[in-house]
Amino acid sequence: MQKRWIPFTWVCAALLSGTMGTALASPLYPLYQQLWQLQPSDITTMFIAYMAGTLLSVLFLGRLSDSLGFAKVLRAGLVLVLVGVCLSAIAQNAFMLSSARVIIGIASGLISTSGMMGMLQTSPLPNEAQTARWYATLNGFGFGMGPLIGGVMAQLSGGSVFVPYVPVIILTALVMFQLWRIPFAPPSEPKKTDFKPRLAFPEAGLGRKQFYLAAGGAFAAFAMFSLYASLAGSFIADFLPCHGPAISGGAIAMVLFLSSLTQLSLRRLSLAKTYLAATVMILMANVLLVLTLHLHSVILFALSVIATAMAHSLALMAGFGKVQEVTHRHNRAAVVSTFLVAGYCGAILPVMALGWLADHLGISTAVTLYCAAFMVWAIALFSGFVYLKRRRHALSI
Repeated sequence: MQKRWIPFTWVCAALLSGTMGTALASPLYPLYQQLWQLQPSDITTMFIAYMAGTLLSVLFLGRLSDSLGFAKVLRAGLVLVLVGVCLSAIAQNAFMLSSARVIIGIASGLISTSGMMGMLQTSPLPNEAQTARWYATLNGFGFGMGPLIGGVMAQLSGGSVFVPYVPVIILTALVMFQLWRIPFAPPSEPKKTDFKPRLAFPEAGLGRKQFYLAAGGAFAAFAMFSLYASLAGSFIADFLPCHGPAISGGAIAMVLFLSSLTQLSLRRLSLAKTYLAATVMILMANVLLVLTLHLHSVILFALSVIATAMAHSLALMAGFGKVQEVTHRHNRAAVVSTFLVAGYCGAILPVMALGWLADHLGISTAVTLYCAAFMVWAIALFSGFVYLKRRRHALSI
């Protein structure tokens, strides 16, 4: 039994160290901004570079584990994380850091897919449902620990943009060394390598319209988190009496930790209630953040972080649940990919506009307009859900 736990433990460690490395840079962006005299749009471009790398990885490399086996892909992902983090630590300009972020984004996609498959194949747990919960918990914990460690290390080192990367570099190198020593079994039925993206929508009808709403929720959830991950360090300096990389890193970490906790706590909520709660939380998160910016209230900021975390988790829970409901086995994977693409687009396109607005109007005005747009978006999602529910009821009479 003990031998069965060893491969599983190191696969979990690989997932944890990989996800920590991907999210570590977020609280350091204000330091880079000051060091290199950057505009807000330069900061959002660095963040977008990471998300674009992740999107490309999910689209074109998502099925590599089926042909090469999870172990090779997981090892390759860790190598790329290590390369990207090392390049980030020694970056001398925005272009070099953005390039490193693209590499880390590609690694993130590889590690997420191969890590899930690796945990399922090596798990000593009694069923796949328990393994999936471990995966979700470790994924959220790793993404949260990255900015927390990065922010705290930067604060303790007097604003260094090198020291925060050192713990993750050491941990990733250690996990890589151990992962190479474990003889994982090759895939029993390897599939032909296929780099072609597979995207699909549910069959035409009510189910497809419900999917559009679910994808719209994912778009908003990713956009709200990306606001914190890209510019939190810049806009919280205007209203918090004590601020710095540790505070912004803590805020980003809390969004991710609370998001994971919400998923565990509310997993038995019905799909309809989950979706409605998600739209309400998206609206509340944006309202609270706008009030925070104009009233300079720490309490309101804490509430906005909680609302953002709940909106993020509930929107993803509702979305994946709806995909499960309106798809069949033959098209489910492709529809999931389409759903994730909608989410990643939410992390890229609105943040791109946010950076441009911040350059021309200032951070506070740009964030206010950003939040106002997603208030309207949340109301539209809520209204669309109510309309489709009434239509479904009318058709069943």
